[in-house]
This record gives sequence, structure tokens and C-alpha cells, in this order.
Amino acid sequence: MGRSIAFGRYFPGDSILHRLDPRAKLVSSIALIVSLFVAKNLWILLITGLLTCAFVRFSRVPVKELLRSLKPILFLIVFAFMIHLITAGGDVLWTIGPLKITMQGIRQGSMMAVRLCLMILLSTLFLTLTSTPMMIADALERLLAPLAKLKVPVHELAMMMSIAL
Repeated sequence: MGRSIAFGRYFPGDSILHRLDPRAKLVSSIALIVSLFVAKNLWILLITGLLTCAFVRFSRVPVKELLRSLKPILFLIVFAFMIHLITAGGDVLWTIGPLKITMQGIRQGSMMAVRLCLMILLSTLFLTLTSTPMMIADALERLLAPLAKLKVPVHELAMMMSIAL
């Protein structure tokens, strides 16, 4: 089955994460992703990384399948790292032509790369590997239901999300 699982495809299972209410998965993944971008230090990223490892264990999704979700954005991760590496100020460690590499650049680039990796891993684990697109669309529709009173086309928004997934 290993090679037949495509990026973003539901991985059938009966784990705790598979049985969790899709609304809880949606809200939790958003909260964790926001915490990643609010994080100012390595400790929060480390804690989120440990939580991600625990979620992977609870989901019983093969790590290899989860790591495949990083392949499509590997270029973006490397690019973000490189931009931080060469644009951050601080004490210069190396000079390569006009480029100056600093310890702050290495630190900032590493934190951004870890943020992006964790964001993709969490969203893939919560939203595509352990939930079907219809489960996510239904959860989104139920979460946005109060907006229907303001004439927001909640059902159509949820269906667009389902189609996008």
C-alpha cells in the first residue's frame, strides 16, 4: 500500500486521531499552526514538534507517508532558509562574495524551516491523512454555521473547501 498513497489522500484507520471529531481537528490544527508563527523561541517549536510526534504515534499513520507531504514544498523550505540566512544582520561568520552569513541568519532560517515543516506535517496529519474531504467540509460548515445569519454562503464555502482538498 505504501506507494499507492498520494499526497493529501485519506489514510484509512481506526486510531484516536481518526475518530476525533473533525471540528476539533480543524480548530486544533489552526491553533497549533498559529502558535508556530507566534513562537519567538526554539522551546515553543520544540514542544510543538514533540506534540506532532505524539499525534503521529496516535494516528498510526506511517511516518514515511507523512513525510511525503513535505516533498512538494521542499523548494519553499530551502528558499525560506536561504533568504533568512543571507538577509539577517548580526555577527558575520562567513563571507561568500557579496553574501554575508550570520549566526542570526542561521538561527532565523532554521526556525522558519522548522515552522514550515511542522505546519505542513500538522495540517496533513489532521486534515488529509486522518479525515476525508467530506468530513472536513462538514466540520467547516458546522463551525461556520453562525455566519449564515449574516447571509454568508456557508454551504458553498464548505463545498469549495471540499473540492480544493
